[in-house]
Amino acid sequence: MTPRLPFSPRRIRLLALLALAGLVPILPISFGGANETRTPRLMVGRDYAAAGQRVFVRGVAFPGGARGTLDLGGVPVAALETNPAGAFSGSVRIPSVAPGVTVLRARVERATATVPFTVVPPGTAEPPATVPPTTAPPTTQPPNTQPPTTSPPTTSPQTPTTTAAPPVGAKPGPTNTGFRVPESSLRVVGTPGRCLFASELGVSDGGTISGYRIRGKLALNRRNLRVVDNWIEEGVAASLQCGVGGAGVGAVIEYNEIGPRDRTIVNANAIGDGGFTARYNNIHSFEDGCRCNGNVVFERNWVHDLAGCATCHNDAVQLTDNGGPDVGWGGPTYIRFNALENRFNQTGVVTLGADTGPVRYPVIVEGNWIAGGGYALYGGYSPNPANDPIDVRILNNIWERTFYRCSGAYGPVIYLPRPGHYTWSGNRWATGGAVPPSPNAC
Repeated sequence: MTPRLPFSPRRIRLLALLALAGLVPILPISFGGANETRTPRLMVGRDYAAAGQRVFVRGVAFPGGARGTLDLGGVPVAALETNPAGAFSGSVRIPSVAPGVTVLRARVERATATVPFTVVPPGTAEPPATVPPTTAPPTTQPPNTQPPTTSPPTTSPQTPTTTAAPPVGAKPGPTNTGFRVPESSLRVVGTPGRCLFASELGVSDGGTISGYRIRGKLALNRRNLRVVDNWIEEGVAASLQCGVGGAGVGAVIEYNEIGPRDRTIVNANAIGDGGFTARYNNIHSFEDGCRCNGNVVFERNWVHDLAGCATCHNDAVQLTDNGGPDVGWGGPTYIRFNALENRFNQTGVVTLGADTGPVRYPVIVEGNWIAGGGYALYGGYSPNPANDPIDVRILNNIWERTFYRCSGAYGPVIYLPRPGHYTWSGNRWATGGAVPPSPNAC
């Protein structure tokens, strides 16, 4: 996730979103990270809520190492404590105040920042239409709200339909993903912070790994393995990670819980990088869910509760290339029928790009339930035509408003490839109506 400037749009948007990273669920809080602006700023995950509901907030460029208060129309909401860089973030509960338009205000010493906020009656699904959203990036930030000037137009050559085909089967969740055996029957192996290689479990090419609770990361150094009905706390390295190269190509990873329950893991993904099939997995507590590069089928998984930190750039699913010349795998990437969530208002839910190599093969994003992120979907556009994906298909997905009224904090989609390089069809809001291929869709 560290491409070069000025040619990589991912680098541009990571810099632009740096000020918005690191939401965690409790105040008072203190995080590391640099201030990105000299003027104190207060940001919210959404600009409306009913009394008793929780809203994510973040402040930057306040006095460092100081305490203050957050109030809603003069009613105290929470105590604040900034880190040395002058930032704070977390979730706050809206107090019992009368519905209406008001102001959320942060005060730290002499510094003050406000955002408009609307308290809605209980049970209200959307804010009043006259209330402007406050989650859009300010115009003074780096240009992550629009594609570069060389980008394609935000409208697709194909008109979206309002009669989208629904995703096939039940939505993935706690009842139809994860291991299916009693937890007490799992054999505990491995060590936190260490790679456990398949060969250490006595498995050969074409073998099965089943019935384990693996405390570290499972490294697939054998080909064509079946990994089923396990609890794997620190992720699965199918290629590249743990030094396995392409040794794990051909793995089928299904019906596992992947993630710890007592901690979070940053600077890591739950499954990566290419040459595998993953289905019916319960994935949580990582900074990123799947690094789904070449020759990957990722379907019917539940990715949720990603790990947050001050410098995190979360993606439920990320593609950085699908040519795979470094490890010998390359081929289409299928991301379909998953429930994908990123509660943070930075980076994306599905993030496509050519950060580590070309996207030579088709990328099919179909029938997913998508919610969260800065923009929910980044389409992979590159200002260098040689790196622009050649065939991206965004089909019949459902954009949910679980965390933000536009699915993503800023909108449902941005950075689609050039016209003729992508197809957009059958995508719709969970509440009804077509989702157009535009960052300004709501």
